[in-house]
Amino acid sequence: MLAAATPLVPRSTRAPALLRSPERPQLVEAAASLRDVVRRHAPRAGKDRTLAAEVLGALRGPGFFRMAAPRDIGGLAVDPVTEAEVIEELAAADASTAWTAMIGISAVGSLATLCSQRAVKEIFGGQWPAAAGNATVTTQTARRVEGGYTFTGTWSFMSGVRHSDWVFFGARHSGTLTIGVAPTTCLSLTDERQVVGVAGTGSCSVTAQELFVPDHRIIPFPPASRRGGPRHTVMEFSLTPTIGLLAGAARHGLAAVREHVGAVRGAPQRPGDVSGRQHGQRALAELDIKLAAARAYAYQTLTEVWTAAHAGSPPSKDEHVRLMAVMTHLADVAAEITVTAMRLRGDDAAYLSDPLRRNARDVIVAAQHVVLSERNYESYGQMLIGRARDPGTDAGRSSAIRSVPGLEPVGPRP
Repeated sequence: MLAAATPLVPRSTRAPALLRSPERPQLVEAAASLRDVVRRHAPRAGKDRTLAAEVLGALRGPGFFRMAAPRDIGGLAVDPVTEAEVIEELAAADASTAWTAMIGISAVGSLATLCSQRAVKEIFGGQWPAAAGNATVTTQTARRVEGGYTFTGTWSFMSGVRHSDWVFFGARHSGTLTIGVAPTTCLSLTDERQVVGVAGTGSCSVTAQELFVPDHRIIPFPPASRRGGPRHTVMEFSLTPTIGLLAGAARHGLAAVREHVGAVRGAPQRPGDVSGRQHGQRALAELDIKLAAARAYAYQTLTEVWTAAHAGSPPSKDEHVRLMAVMTHLADVAAEITVTAMRLRGDDAAYLSDPLRRNARDVIVAAQHVVLSERNYESYGQMLIGRARDPGTDAGRSSAIRSVPGLEPVGPRP
């Protein structure tokens, strides 16, 4: 084991102290303290395609799922920079765990801010809930009936639904999006999605057949935040925890590179072993600088957007485009680091059980999310040269639903 050294990729985010949540030190420290238990159960989560009960319990304990909910109903309403930092510490241990926490935090925040007061009392009146949701509409339908709506359809890739108590889902009624909220037990879960990465997220399809949802659990369209400040009304802050996910997973890979490159071998090196070799040392240096730069710019951009939003200025379209491009760049850097870490590990990484192979798969799959679309670069380039942008190239703003916190799109990168 390498002796402690200067941390790879310094974790300062330089957000103004007055705009940071008072719980930040405790939350970030709590996330970092879970590393051993999360890594111990990560292989099992990948096989079972759901997090272990021990990990779920560990996530609930520090109050992570309260982070995006307003304080007046028992939430913590943490600033988005702190939320990303917490997700980063979890991802440094396991990306599936971080993804599950990220989606769960966002979904709970959506229910807490968008639901009626009666629904909030129903959902949050007892033990603090876990939630999941997917408002992306394809063929799902809603039908108006006395006292509410009935929903019929299947919603795919509902991350974290296996770990949830409540879910929200979208459907069309008379050409308009209608969003319903129901206990998870009211829907059928189908595990037909076999994915190569972030497999432990409990993501599967859910199906409803003429499921009745009363009016008080219908979120009106277009959804509007009923409670909470800029943390809950700016759509971008439902997307930016991805910064932490990518940075943390990349740190996981980078730490492994340092461990391997710096190892002292007592036996003769095997062919291809980079420990003690200049090739590995150069790769480590380059990757560290790339991640430090990409991570710092991502957090700087997020901090600027949060500072402006806190002062009453939501991000402009240009600021949105830059933020999305910066996140996409971080995804590309993270993918490069995790794949390179796996390659430098040599034939040890040939095994499916190898943690670096799992980390690389997780990052590659996470980078396929439509929010991290390659089109974000195109939009940013058009902005830089002052050319009008095709609205379809702005990932995260290509439909009305994407202006709603927590109701972000899910799908592959074009």
